[in-house]
Amino acid sequence: MTEISFYFNAPSRTAYACRLLRQAQRNGMSLAVVGAPAVLDELDRDLWSFGPAEFVPHHRVERMSEVPEGLRTRTVWHGENPIDAPVHDVLLNPGDEPPEGFETFERRFEIG
Repeated sequence: MTEISFYFNAPSRTAYACRLLRQAQRNGMSLAVVGAPAVLDELDRDLWSFGPAEFVPHHRVERMSEVPEGLRTRTVWHGENPIDAPVHDVLLNPGDEPPEGFETFERRFEIG
């Protein structure tokens, strides 16, 4: 069963998502982010704004299942379909609706 954590009253969903991703990755979690293209574009832009000490390795892919095995746990993966994610540990959903297939993940972070 997927453990769901809710984060409410975030002034900016993408800024809060960046904070969660940075913290989760530092704690050794493997992460995937699912969302609409515009949301993923904004998140990607914000993640690239960090300095070298705070940078979060991330990559946006269309077919996440084609990611080489050695890269799967070291990078935050962005895509529109969570089922295709190369990792199913933690799913971050910065959107309004629960994504299909979220139940295949151990944990899900929801930002409201």
